[in-house]
Amino acid sequence: MSNRDNECGPTHSIDGGNHAQASTEQNFGDYLQSFADREGCDLSTLLVEIRSWYNGFAFSRRGETVYNPFSLLLLLDGQDFRNYWFESGTPTFLIQLIQNQHYDIRQLDDLNVGELAFSSYDIERLQVLPLLYQTGYLTIKG
Repeated sequence: MSNRDNECGPTHSIDGGNHAQASTEQNFGDYLQSFADREGCDLSTLLVEIRSWYNGFAFSRRGETVYNPFSLLLLLDGQDFRNYWFESGTPTFLIQLIQNQHYDIRQLDDLNVGELAFSSYDIERLQVLPLLYQTGYLTIKG
């Protein structure tokens, strides 16, 4: 990969502004335009597609969603839409925890939990939901 690895700065703002999108366009404009040209579409169409694939993680209900920097950089490098986040590594510890706790992951569809689900961490008794959030598999719905 090229120097883009070092160009990825903060991708979100607390005030809910459009910093992630503006920052991405500013820092990667040449790469984005090259990708759009290769795809045979205009830049705005490409950005909509990129947002639908890689811009969905939130840190609060009022905050904006942010791009997954790992996935975005790999997308710009390879110019191919893929699920890069999952390919970043198999979270063996998380899979084992889900299996050991007999956690039914089908419960995650339309899951609604309050802040208490994330309020305490006990290293001796790890809980699935906080780990799914911390590892990026769950996000906060705005």
